This record gives sequence, structure tokens and C-alpha cells, in this order.
Amino acid sequence: MEYQSNEIGELAAALAAAQATFTFAAKDSTAAMGSAGKRKYADLQSVLEAVREGLTANGLAVVQAPMPADNGIKLRTTLAHKSGQWMASELCLPQDKMGGVQGMGSALTYARRYALAAMVGIAQDDDDGETAMAESRKAEKQRVQQVRQQAKEQNHDAPSREMLQALMATLKERGCKEREEYLAELSAFFQREVKSSNELTRAEISEYLNACNGAAQDNPF
Repeated sequence: MEYQSNEIGELAAALAAAQATFTFAAKDSTAAMGSAGKRKYADLQSVLEAVREGLTANGLAVVQAPMPADNGIKLRTTLAHKSGQWMASELCLPQDKMGGVQGMGSALTYARRYALAAMVGIAQDDDDGETAMAESRKAEKQRVQQVRQQAKEQNHDAPSREMLQALMATLKERGCKEREEYLAELSAFFQREVKSSNELTRAEISEYLNACNGAAQDNPF
């Protein structure tokens, strides 16, 4: 796949002239930030309005086309000059598994804005990027809570809260600071995938604590 024409001298000169006329992209959209309130950001329309006049006056045009990719879609952004010279970039978007067509449309709009800004050299704020990250963290937290609840409901020999507290204390002593680290530790010990400490039985936790303490009498459980 080619990303520019053989010559781009006229295009580069035209872009330099256009950049001198670009205005700031107005922050006229609002994104909810949970407990942090609301923050404003420049949306796709604002970015287009900031550059359209300068591009048109200098014989430049931007074409953004979504194209199929192996794991979703990719966005190809092309900056073309009236001389026939051009340059392009591509941005891959992974297949959307949660939001369906609407979710993919939102992701594509987000990608168009950033690809356009990068292509023509205009700065913008990333407030809605922070919102996307916040939503991702929220979804992950909900997923973890669901896994824990399912494991607890399916465990007919569920450990007490005291046992779980002792387990977590021992895991921390062994250097496990993150959830992924202690699940990896438990999975390695029991030779099976452990998705949540709530799926462990009382006997399994006692076995692990005994092994870590070195003697069964050190384990009150």
C-alpha cells in the first residue's frame, strides 16, 4: 500500500500556506466525566471548520474512507492537492464487540477527528479520550465484579471472609500487588486457571496457606 505520490513538493507548499490560516478548533462539545463533572472538547465538526477554509483556498482536499481490515476496519485519510499530488495515512480500529454498529460509528468519528488533525497539523484537546478511558475502566470493573459473583455462587464450599483476608495478606507478602499477579500465583499453585479467589474452596485456601507458612500449625484455618 502506497502512502504518497512520487512528488509532494507542491502539496507541501500548499499545506504550509494553509497551516498559516488555520484557526483553533472550538471546544463546543461536552463529555461527562463521572464524579469529575463535565469537560469540553473539540469535536470532528469543530476540527473541520478550523481547517476547511485554509485547505480549500490552497487547492487541498481531505478524503477519509473506512476500509475492511482483518480484525475490524481501518480508516484511510488522504490529503490531496489540485496538482494530483497526495499523501495518506491509515488508522486501524479493532472489531467492536460491545457497542455494535453504533459503537463502531462512535469509534470511527473519534478516529476521523484524530487522523484529520494529525494529517494537517492542528492541535486539539483529548478530553473525550479521557472519557473513553474512564468508560473502559468502568466496564472492566463491572466484568471483574461479575466474575467474582459467579464464582461465589458456584462455590459450595466457599471460604469465610477471614480466610480470604488471610489469603490476600499472604499474597501481598509474596509480592503480588495487582489482581493479575495474585491470580497468576494461585493458578500456578493449583495448576489450573483461577479467575477469582472466590472460586477457591476452604480446603484449597488452607492448602495454599499451609504451603506458604511452611507448617500446618501456623494456619488457624
